[in-house]
Amino acid sequence: MVTIVFDIAIPLCRKAIELAIIIRDSQRADSEMVQTTDQLTKHLAVAGSLLERLKKMVDRVNELYQVELIAQIHLLTNFIRIAITSLESAKKDRNILIRLFKANDTKRKLEETNKHLYEITNNILQSIPKIEKVLIPKQEFQDFRRTFSKAPIKDLIRYCMINIKDSCRSNIEVDEVQQHSMDQLNEKSCYLSILSESIYYSHQLKTWAGSTPKCLLASRLERFRASFRQRPPSDMNNTNNSNFQPLMTFIDNGTEENLSFIEFFVSADDICGMCITKNYIYIATKFEITILSYSQQILGQFGSSGTENNTFLEICYLYTINDMLFVIDQTQCSVQQFKIDNNNNGKLEFIKRYQVIADISEKPTLESCVYFSGCIFVSDSANECLHIFREHANKQVLYLCGSALTPFCPTKLCCTDRYLYVSNEHSGHIGVLVFDIHLTPVDWFTNSHLESRILSIDICKKKNELFLLTTKDEQSATTGKSSWPQLWSMNASVRTV
Repeated sequence: MVTIVFDIAIPLCRKAIELAIIIRDSQRADSEMVQTTDQLTKHLAVAGSLLERLKKMVDRVNELYQVELIAQIHLLTNFIRIAITSLESAKKDRNILIRLFKANDTKRKLEETNKHLYEITNNILQSIPKIEKVLIPKQEFQDFRRTFSKAPIKDLIRYCMINIKDSCRSNIEVDEVQQHSMDQLNEKSCYLSILSESIYYSHQLKTWAGSTPKCLLASRLERFRASFRQRPPSDMNNTNNSNFQPLMTFIDNGTEENLSFIEFFVSADDICGMCITKNYIYIATKFEITILSYSQQILGQFGSSGTENNTFLEICYLYTINDMLFVIDQTQCSVQQFKIDNNNNGKLEFIKRYQVIADISEKPTLESCVYFSGCIFVSDSANECLHIFREHANKQVLYLCGSALTPFCPTKLCCTDRYLYVSNEHSGHIGVLVFDIHLTPVDWFTNSHLESRILSIDICKKKNELFLLTTKDEQSATTGKSSWPQLWSMNASVRTV
């Protein structure tokens, strides 16, 4: 990874600046000492600022220019190391600091370093305007709302998440419930992960475990029969009535199915990502990932704060598939890929970093990611697009978005082998858009009961059921308006429209 050279050079530059400032501000420093170290400090500050700037743009640079740029960074790093060596030798003994400084050898090295730092930084600054940037192609998809304007709405099953709300309420006083409701919290901290019969939910500090419902087909069949019985006789004789939507009409009779959860894990810090595999549960905080067994044993912890590989600044999502773990770092606008070692308590081995480099108008707000059809898809709600990377490729290949006439704001993602499911949070158009392997929209899942932002989605492949997490508003005389998690599910089959 080309950014590794910056991860070495930038800390060295900071160290050199600290040393130069210490010597410059020493009470024993004479005017000559102050002048030389002050000049060195300024040149190092320029070099440090330049390195930070180049690190952000290096992945966007044409490969030929990138090789030349990296060579110049190596040269700059060597001069920074020389500066550190000279400064450390001058700092070793404060009692003879002035004598060391006035020694011809030390003075000559510092002056030479000053000269070389100025020359190399000036050369790099002059070359920046000539650098050719890689342009990531933009691909727009068709007006899905017009295509699916007559598509029937999707039947929803609503679930009461037993024990989750009660658990939230049991730890706080009644007059504090409003403060702890989801209205007052970051809704992006809600995570849902499903594998076979298991369903896990995380929010704030806690993670709950439950099982997927077992009688989805029977429940849906009963709902169809009830809908059929309620139809007027005139409708029964008109099979072409476009208003009749078998198996697609939500019957709001005030009931909901119960889904029991138990408290599984309590984190010391806010949870920033969660996913499950057949052997392990991975739960992330801001820059650390905890590995747990299904027996609730902590098997290890991984990660620390930083910009290098295996470190993070702001984790916001975890995703796993085929013994691979993908971690989105919001601050660095990147995704790190890791290999899961199933023979060593789920230990993670770094594979690759994928950097968002598309020429977009806003700073990315990365929401989630999936691996689909040989590519990594990353949703970006700020720029209303999907960033797409081929696995193991060096650069982003394209970004996908709706047309100007088709507002589309992708947030949460999940997929099967054949279809990619993308939740849309654009005002007035809450739903799930389905793409095939050719990135063509093939269905639009919506229902009028999906009124609030979709916080998380995942699919139970075994039952072909798509689960969606939203919020449910409550009005109380004691607490006022508050919101709590609301779980829904719908059949994930794509319809022919």
